Amino acid sequence: MLRRLSALLCAGVLAAGCGSARGEVVAGVPLVAAGRLTTCTNLPYPPFEYEKDRRVVGFDIDMTGLVAKRLGVRQRVVDFPFEVLKTGTVLNAERCDIVAAALAVTRDRERYVDFSAPYFRAVLCVVVRRGTRVNSLADVRHRRLRVGVQSGTTGADHTLAAGIDPRSYATVDGQLDALRSGQVEVLVQDCPAVSTWLKDPRHATAFTTALTVDAEQDYAFAVRQGEHPGLRRLVDEVIATARRDGTYERLYRKWIGVPPVRAASPEAG
Repeated sequence: MLRRLSALLCAGVLAAGCGSARGEVVAGVPLVAAGRLTTCTNLPYPPFEYEKDRRVVGFDIDMTGLVAKRLGVRQRVVDFPFEVLKTGTVLNAERCDIVAAALAVTRDRERYVDFSAPYFRAVLCVVVRRGTRVNSLADVRHRRLRVGVQSGTTGADHTLAAGIDPRSYATVDGQLDALRSGQVEVLVQDCPAVSTWLKDPRHATAFTTALTVDAEQDYAFAVRQGEHPGLRRLVDEVIATARRDGTYERLYRKWIGVPPVRAASPEAG
């Protein structure tokens, strides 16, 4: 299921559609590979997408799995760098049908991809070593604390907007390693990912969330801009149905925890 190496080898020639398979049209939806919904993601990002027992699992993967089920095909998950996901490069190169990567909707990203209806709302958390007190990102900047972010994310954007020059890491694992090793003193990351880190007693005893940043953001799935209105409509229908019939709440509890009222309601997002 995981194709990290082949994805990286093709990264320099994505525009040529490196390695894309002959597709087919299912229920009016064109797919890049016959019999499969090809989902691009960026690993690891628990609880949304990560590898366990040689399989890619998580909340996002289960949600896009519902789309594959509606189409009557199997899902194939491919790992790519985050940068080529948020810019739609992998979609334009027909390397995948849909991007599922805890992708926050922003005006800039809407220039490159078409987003589904939102399926999750997240806020940003500021993580520090226990005993470190910070009151705001302005406080972090004033004290000149070293900050780590994941490159290309909204967390990085908000940190830069606060006047902080952060250290960037390609993955959340890289971020956490930097905090553990003392390379940085502060992390800015989406709260669901932080909550997953802090479920590990080794992390919870050493680190804590100092504050949340007032920057609520909606996650959505992305498809190729202007090309796949049928797929986007289908994804929206799957999200709405999952909210109505309880599937969304079941998956939320499985991967994240007790959903807030707005997350479980059909009108959420």
